[in-house]
Amino acid sequence: MNEGEYLELAEQFKNLIDKKDEELKSHYEEIKELKKLLMMAYSFVRILDELVAHNFNQPNIMVNLLETLRSFLSSAIDKHIFNEDTNE
Repeated sequence: MNEGEYLELAEQFKNLIDKKDEELKSHYEEIKELKKLLMMAYSFVRILDELVAHNFNQPNIMVNLLETLRSFLSSAIDKHIFNEDTNE
C-alpha cells in the first residue's frame, strides 16, 4: 500500500467515524427528549393522583388506574433516568 492509498483509507475512516458520531449525537438528543417527556408525564399523573385522592367522589377504577400508572412511571424514571435497578 502506497502513501496515497493509506491517506485515502484514513480519510474514508475519518468520514465514517464523523458520520457515526453525528448519528450517536442525534440518538443522545432523542433520548434526552424522551426522558423529558417521561418526567412530564409522571408529573401530570402525580398531580392527577393527588387531586383524585382528595376527592372521594371518584370511582375506584379511576383511582386504581392512576395509582398503577403513577407506579409504572415512577419505576420507569428510576430505571431509565436515575439508572437504578428497581428489583433490589
